[in-house]
Amino acid sequence: MASTDSVSSRALGTGAEERSTSWWVAVLFLSILALALRFYAIEHDSLWMDEAITYTYTQIAYYDFITGRAYDPGNPPLYWVLAGAWSRVFGGSEVGLRSFPALCGVMTVPFLALVGSRLVSPSVGLWGAFLLAISPTAIELSNEARPYSLVGLLAVVATWSFGRWVQKNRGLDLAFYSVAVFLVCSTHYYGGAVPLAHAASLATVPRERRRLRSWLAAMAVAGLLGLPVLKVLVDQLGIKGNLSRMGGQWITQFLATPAVFGLGRNLAWRDSPAWMLGAVTLAAMVCFWLPALFALSRYRRNPFGAVLLGSLCLIPIIVPLIVAVTLSPVYATRYAFVGLPAFLLLTAWGLEQFRPTVRRAFIVPIVVLTSMSLYCYATQPLKDDWRSETRFVLDRLRPGELIAVEPGHEIATFLYYVPRYGAAPPEMVALASAPSGENRLPGIRFLNGIRSDRSPRDCMESVSSWAGVWLVICASFDGPELYRDFFIRNGLELVEHRRSRRIEILHFVREIGPNHSGGGPES
Repeated sequence: MASTDSVSSRALGTGAEERSTSWWVAVLFLSILALALRFYAIEHDSLWMDEAITYTYTQIAYYDFITGRAYDPGNPPLYWVLAGAWSRVFGGSEVGLRSFPALCGVMTVPFLALVGSRLVSPSVGLWGAFLLAISPTAIELSNEARPYSLVGLLAVVATWSFGRWVQKNRGLDLAFYSVAVFLVCSTHYYGGAVPLAHAASLATVPRERRRLRSWLAAMAVAGLLGLPVLKVLVDQLGIKGNLSRMGGQWITQFLATPAVFGLGRNLAWRDSPAWMLGAVTLAAMVCFWLPALFALSRYRRNPFGAVLLGSLCLIPIIVPLIVAVTLSPVYATRYAFVGLPAFLLLTAWGLEQFRPTVRRAFIVPIVVLTSMSLYCYATQPLKDDWRSETRFVLDRLRPGELIAVEPGHEIATFLYYVPRYGAAPPEMVALASAPSGENRLPGIRFLNGIRSDRSPRDCMESVSSWAGVWLVICASFDGPELYRDFFIRNGLELVEHRRSRRIEILHFVREIGPNHSGGGPES
């Protein structure tokens, strides 16, 4: 039975708890739309480096992640445990790895409709679910074997259960909410924005002190459940440079947030001209951010909903921005995805408050620009095409030739596609840094696809003993010229240079002398 201390629908800002049959039919239709959009081009892009690392994690025992014996340098362990279980059933192909986050993305749509219906109105819930179903960023991250789609789902589920508890004050809702907070914080550290936003919204609820005590008790339970994650966090903080790996890119990432939240990365991104980036950003600001800000300006009409959605949207952006400016750069637009569903609900809320003619004037460009973005997503590669480039190298690799990859972590992506097109090369080198003036080439060797060095070593001896080298470079800070000059100085000649987006392939061969067999190192 609900407590007598429950909060009315009017206090929560929603006009009605009941939803008609037609409303549920609309939610079903939007869920089917989300399903189609998330699975239509699920394998259009190759896996990129982070997804290839996800594949390696799926081969690790669950127990090692749960106990902290194995961990990702930047994320809690929940996603890796669930992805590992999923891949054991559906396989490690692109579809197998990406179908789990795609399903999470589909499930987020009906839950967001429920959140919007509870916090504002059933129609706002439907409009928010529609915007999420067609969101280019939500679709892209649902097609990526990383934790973002799962953390988005759990954030919405936690907010839904939080709203139920605030309105009805039932212990079961509070218990469910506590578990949901534990799960969202165990998926991505930006999930911590979810309980912070909920705490901010409690200030608008009548008799908030009593509720705050109950909320703190629920957070204590969530914290106790998350104690094993604390060990992982401490280990991650001890990794040198782990908090500063974004470097100066965080500034670009922050400036791109308005466009990415609205229209995704497909219409304009890093290689686009400045005018195109400016035009897409302006369109996103007008079509999406202006209605969202208009909804927030009507704070007094629904303070609980405005504070909750505004905080959930802005905390994942503003708090990391402050940390990046004052301490260490830890911001990326995809990290802030946890706030995207709340942002789209704010946009829907603002659109609903416009006059019908004004609303149509916003909805038409939203649909048109979003359709253009999705068309680009389905027809043009957004990520580096490791699938094609790995095949290109393996098809042309001759006995006695070495493969070197720079930066070294990209070797995970190359090795993911190797079994599809042939056997693992006898020796590969993951380059750790640019060649030095002392004729040293730091790197880590992989023999038959298996890592053989625990730490970087000078691989010059390996390079000098092979008849040729295939150098695969992806977005290198040093550029191919430095490596070209280095290998030429060491008796190799550049015979082929290929470029595909950010991937460059350089093929060097050595003139076979009378004392050189050209067969590679002796086994």
